[in-house]
Amino acid sequence: MNKFEQLLLKTGSPELIDAYLKEYQENVDDDFRKAVVVYGEKVNKLFSAAAPASDELLNWDIATFLDNYCSGNVARIYNTLSYHGVKTVRDIVKCRKGDLEQTRNFGSKSMANLCLALAKVDLQLCD
Repeated sequence: MNKFEQLLLKTGSPELIDAYLKEYQENVDDDFRKAVVVYGEKVNKLFSAAAPASDELLNWDIATFLDNYCSGNVARIYNTLSYHGVKTVRDIVKCRKGDLEQTRNFGSKSMANLCLALAKVDLQLCD
């Protein structure tokens, strides 16, 4: 899968594209970025019908959620969430960013990956 296809599957909004590009420190020109936004939105519309309902998603275990929506070091994110007693997506959204950031070996890349995964399903961590 090339970069363009990866971005299409992982993004769909300018904010998510910018976060993804910053996370991987990749430089692309504006035309490429705009193309990803346009086609990403189309891809997201196609796949949104297959997305689980929010109540169903909140009951998913963290391993299933991370495997489906998270990129990067899933094991590190899983271990950190498990350390905090998180078992479901519902538990993830109750976590405070500050608590997770203070966990040993859970850095900014892991936090960005987790936040991107949550954003894909319109969820976020507690502030």
